Amino acid sequence: MNKKKIIIIILSIIVLGISASIITLNVLTHVDENSICENVYIDTLNIGSMTKEQAKEALDAYVGQLKETKVTITINGKEVNTTLDKLGLTVDEQNYIDEAMDAGKTGSLVKRYLDLRKIKSEKLVFTLAFTMNENNIDKVMKKCQKYDIDPKNSVLTREDGKFVATESESGIVLSAEKTKQALNEAIKNWNRTDAITLEAVVEETEAKITKEKALLCDTILGTFSTSYASSSANRKMNVENGAARIDGTVLYPGEEFSASTAMGPYEESNGYALAGSYSNGKTVESFGGGVCQVSTTLYNALLLAEMDITERFNHSMTVSYVKPSMDAAISGNYKDLKFKNNTDAPVYVQAYTSGGRLHFTIWGHETRAKNRKVEYVSEVTSYIEPGNDVITEDPTKPTTYHKVESNAHQGCKASLYKVVYIDGVEQSREQVNFSSYAAAPNYITVGTMEEKKEEENTSENEATPAPEATAAPEATDKPVINPEITKAPQATKAPVVSEAPKATVSPSATPKPTNKAQ
Repeated sequence: MNKKKIIIIILSIIVLGISASIITLNVLTHVDENSICENVYIDTLNIGSMTKEQAKEALDAYVGQLKETKVTITINGKEVNTTLDKLGLTVDEQNYIDEAMDAGKTGSLVKRYLDLRKIKSEKLVFTLAFTMNENNIDKVMKKCQKYDIDPKNSVLTREDGKFVATESESGIVLSAEKTKQALNEAIKNWNRTDAITLEAVVEETEAKITKEKALLCDTILGTFSTSYASSSANRKMNVENGAARIDGTVLYPGEEFSASTAMGPYEESNGYALAGSYSNGKTVESFGGGVCQVSTTLYNALLLAEMDITERFNHSMTVSYVKPSMDAAISGNYKDLKFKNNTDAPVYVQAYTSGGRLHFTIWGHETRAKNRKVEYVSEVTSYIEPGNDVITEDPTKPTTYHKVESNAHQGCKASLYKVVYIDGVEQSREQVNFSSYAAAPNYITVGTMEEKKEEENTSENEATPAPEATAAPEATDKPVINPEITKAPQATKAPVVSEAPKATVSPSATPKPTNKAQ
């Protein structure tokens, strides 16, 4: 065979090979332009051989199923259940289906051929990207926080004249941020078939008050007492009831106490009786009359303990059981006595009654120097005289009727000063409060009904005695001119005398009393 024939044969073989390859490429790369190649997935969803519309419907249904997936977070042995839908799952907007349609259909014949071979052997998977709603996740975290175990402080009590305390307990609380990170990681690694479960990330928290810290309360910081021996039976009951409701109160560092909250509500169902109290310049009967003596006694004990008094009001008129500016009134929801524990140890409030005296003792941890002493001085700067009696005529009572409804009160203006001594030498004098007390006249009711003379009776002529005037009700705060303030100590200006009010002759002159406990 000559050389020319050999060349012709070789060229023929090459041409036939190329033709065969071209035919093979055309066959392998020939796919339906309106459908997706086989072996193409979005996550676990097989969309091979589907049209674009079919793939979109299948993907929507698939995402809907994913949203129904249950998510369980376990915290302190409790389960919080939700779903991906409630967590706000959304699929990031990407052209998953368009990319799937283009797979194996772009580029040169060789590229298309190689792409198709790879898809056929390995399958092509498009992974969905998810986004969660942060607000929805925060709501689930709040549900988890309901199962936090708060630390338990040591409980301080006083038994048989000694303080005892329980052991404190640590708490377990949710770490919201770390749990959110764990949740996002669990969703990221989710296999798209099983439910999602995870343990919440928790942290241990120590109790603020341990047994050792509670037992630091071992010293009397301040004590004060007042007498209520001359009170009516009802007022005595109110004083004792109010004191009992405060006795045993423990305040931890930074906590605030409200005397009105502790003693109220001032109702018969809460153990209170009707007794005298101040209202609009008069002494009237109201449930809880007398509790102001409880708050006043507590106030003075707190001052000596140097607690942080955050709210205090003086009475409208002076009271008999303490000097001016040393009182603390309680009335409705607008006059209260409040204080904060401004120490680093628990404060224990002890209250008791004995021999007609009310005692308050503030216990705590003493840090003040032994050579440092404090006292409180009341200074009256001016007085206000009561003025003329206010008389109300009652046409339903005989002319012999004369009743003092409310006794006169001398008013004044006074300040309370805190004086600090070191080794008996005065170091400072600071004004604590300023109090203004109104004067009030006698309120008297007189009868104006003329008595008819009886006709003589031949058999018997007995005169009808005049009805006795009923005694004025006992004022719980002894609403009389305070003998302790008849002369102003160190008065800075002359006493102020108010103009005498004109006598009232109309029955309507008696104002309607309001319920204010004194």
